[in-house]
Amino acid sequence: MEYLENAFKFWGKFKWLIVPLFILCCVAVFLGNPTLKEITGTLNEVTDLGLVTGEAENIDLYDVLDKIAPNIGILLQVVLLVLFLSIFIFPATYGMIIRGYETGATGLGSFFTSLKKYFIKFILYFLSVLIIMAAVAIIYLLFFFIFPFIFIISWQLATIVFIGVIIASVIFLCFLFNVLNIWFVALAWDDMKVLEGFFKAFELVKGCFWSCVGIAFSMAFIYITVNALIGGVLENIIIVSYFIKSFLLSMCIYVLMVYGFELYRDKTEKNSVLGDYL
Repeated sequence: MEYLENAFKFWGKFKWLIVPLFILCCVAVFLGNPTLKEITGTLNEVTDLGLVTGEAENIDLYDVLDKIAPNIGILLQVVLLVLFLSIFIFPATYGMIIRGYETGATGLGSFFTSLKKYFIKFILYFLSVLIIMAAVAIIYLLFFFIFPFIFIISWQLATIVFIGVIIASVIFLCFLFNVLNIWFVALAWDDMKVLEGFFKAFELVKGCFWSCVGIAFSMAFIYITVNALIGGVLENIIIVSYFIKSFLLSMCIYVLMVYGFELYRDKTEKNSVLGDYL
C-alpha cells in the first residue's frame, strides 16, 4: 500500500502531469462510447427479439453483422487514433515523471523535451508490446475455437472451464499491465535494452505478484463501478458524464504508472531527490 500511497502523493505534488493522459482518454471516451452504445444497442435488440419470438435460432447473423459493421469500422478508427496519440503522450508522460523523481521539479513545460528524449525507445517498446498483444489474442482465439467442443462433451465441464478462464484472465491481465508498465520504466529510467528491461520488469512484478495484481484489479474495479454509477445518474448529461469518465480513467492510468515507478525505485534502490518527500 505504501507504493500506492506514494503514487497519490506524487500526483498531489505534480497535478498537471495528468493533462496529456486526460486528453487521450477524452478522445477514447468521446469517440468510442457512442459507437459502443450503438453496437450494444443493436445486439440487445436482436437478443430481445429472439427471446420474445422464441426463434433465436432463426436470427440472421449476416443481417446483424451488416447492421453493426459500420460502427465496428468507426470503432477500429478510434482505436487506431488512440494508439497513434499514445506513441506521443505516453513517452512524454513517463519522461515528465522521471524528471520529477530526478530533479524534484517537473511540469507540462518539459513535455516536448521528454518526448524527444524517449520517443525512439518508446517506439521499440510499443512494437514489442504489439507483438505480445498479438500472441495473447491468438491464445484467446484458440480457446474460443476449442470451447464449443468442450461444451459438446459436457456443459458442466464447459461452465467450470469458462469460469476458470475468466478468473485466470483477470489475474493475468492485471499482472501483464504491471509488467508492461514497469518494462518501460526500466527502459527509460535505467536505459536498459528491450529484452533486458522486459525480464527485469517480469522479475520485479513476480516478486510482488499479489500486491501488483490486487492494486491493478482494485483500480479497474473502482473505475468500472464508478463508471456504471455515472452512466445511471448522468445518463442524459452526456458531456459531463464523458468528462468525468475520462478524468477517472486518466487518474487510474496515471496513478498506476507512478505505482510502477515506486515499485521499481524501491526494489532497485534507485536514488531520487523525492526520497524524503515520498
